[in-house]
Amino acid sequence: RSQERCRFWPVCLNGDNCPYFHPTFPCRTFPNCPYGKSCMFVHPSCKFDGRCTNSMCPYLHKLKSKPPVQPAAGPQSSGTCLTLCKYFPACTRLKCPFHHPAPPPKICRYGNLCTRLDCVFSHP
Repeated sequence: RSQERCRFWPVCLNGDNCPYFHPTFPCRTFPNCPYGKSCMFVHPSCKFDGRCTNSMCPYLHKLKSKPPVQPAAGPQSSGTCLTLCKYFPACTRLKCPFHHPAPPPKICRYGNLCTRLDCVFSHP
């Protein structure tokens, strides 16, 4: 894997097949992180997300006003559309043929120290 952070993360359609780095651990220097969008660690999500107008916002922005569509890493399986729905995340069509990415898993604040077997959060 590349040491360069995936520019599509956290909505990368390639998942584990992506040749770029996907952050998994929380940034310990946030909100004073000097790396911003190129940080190799996870920053908390911005409450304004795609509507944020602060160009210096240190928070993670999952959506932009027009999300870029990226090509797949491998061949497409039939019936799978990799074109991002232009109405996502507000799309209400139950059988929309376009892609609606799942939100990235939220990281458990207890990490490897978590003792809950039924914890719904991600553990590094």
